[in-house]
Amino acid sequence: MSAYLCSERHISAVATIVAQNPGMYLLLGSIFDQLVMDNVASLQARYPHDPDMWEGYDEYCVQLVKVDLKTTQGKAQALKALNCYSYQACEFDGWGKSDSYQWVEFAIAKLEKTVSKESSEYQSSDWGF
Repeated sequence: MSAYLCSERHISAVATIVAQNPGMYLLLGSIFDQLVMDNVASLQARYPHDPDMWEGYDEYCVQLVKVDLKTTQGKAQALKALNCYSYQACEFDGWGKSDSYQWVEFAIAKLEKTVSKESSEYQSSDWGF
């Protein structure tokens, strides 16, 4: 498996999606920061001798990203972005118990009730945001 540091825009989109989960009372920036740190932890676990993989993460800032969760295509893009983030961030030992994992998996489960990974909308969506 290969992994990479998701872009600021991508992690901002994931944070925006996660922030819409019921019961989320964290600020968007706090969610974003935790998502970045877990993506970096994954890279550090997978590629411990290649710090270029996560270089620059400390300059990441949350961005305002419009995420459409009203249309099927928008939901499909959101689902694919969440799946991509999960794939990139899962390499460290604490992933399954991390806040990021809980947030992302909850959002994935919610979206999978309305959009199939087999749908044309999901298949045509970009892996990154």
